Amino acid sequence: MAQNVKISSVLNRKLKDGKEYDKLMPRVSCTTTPLGDGDTFFTVDRMKDWIEKFSYQTEKIALQLKGRTVEETANNIYNFLYNHVQYKADGQLQQLRSPACTWAQRKEGVDCKSYSVFASSILSNLGITHAIRQVRQAYYYPDEFTHVYVVVYKDQSRKEHNSNAPTFLIDATKHENTEVNYLEKIDIQMGNLKHVGLNAPQDERATNISRNFERFSAFLLAKGASISEVNLIRILINIQEKGLIPKLILYLMV
Repeated sequence: MAQNVKISSVLNRKLKDGKEYDKLMPRVSCTTTPLGDGDTFFTVDRMKDWIEKFSYQTEKIALQLKGRTVEETANNIYNFLYNHVQYKADGQLQQLRSPACTWAQRKEGVDCKSYSVFASSILSNLGITHAIRQVRQAYYYPDEFTHVYVVVYKDQSRKEHNSNAPTFLIDATKHENTEVNYLEKIDIQMGNLKHVGLNAPQDERATNISRNFERFSAFLLAKGASISEVNLIRILINIQEKGLIPKLILYLMV
């Protein structure tokens, strides 16, 4: 725990205001939902679910950060996250935030998992193939995979990449976007995720509907529903008029 505090202090940064981006991110309550216990591989599996489920939250901001090249886009994402989201290492309680929740709590600070979810969701919206990289580091619990970040494949024409494929980096936990020294790495490749989401609400009633549905979706995931099942519900809801959403949710809860 003391080491986490020290790391957070070293990597603390002065944030930019960022109010111009508020309109691009949906408002959420950051309601806590238990996701279960497990090792870092369990955590990365949940990260993949979270990225697919909540990528819709970064649809608007992704367009703002898209560069002329893949490298420029990766640098834009790093600079945006580094300058607008504070770093704070998790303690014993590991927290995994949606991009909108990260934005809501950006001044308090988030750890590498939430940074990676945010970056990956933006890349997913732009159709850029990338991977979540887990690493073991010699100086910090060397027997465990303790750090995650995003790597973007330079060759976007390939569907599959080997472990030595050239990549660009997005690790906004660091003052410089350079790769950490590691003992071992494991890459979880992320392709063009299929996701369907509700648009950012425009009024109080729509906000409540959207927020309640997100809570309901999280409840389903916590009870063992798969991400594909939850996304199927999203598809059914998206083809309905807004006024039918509460009726559909009530039916599903019965």
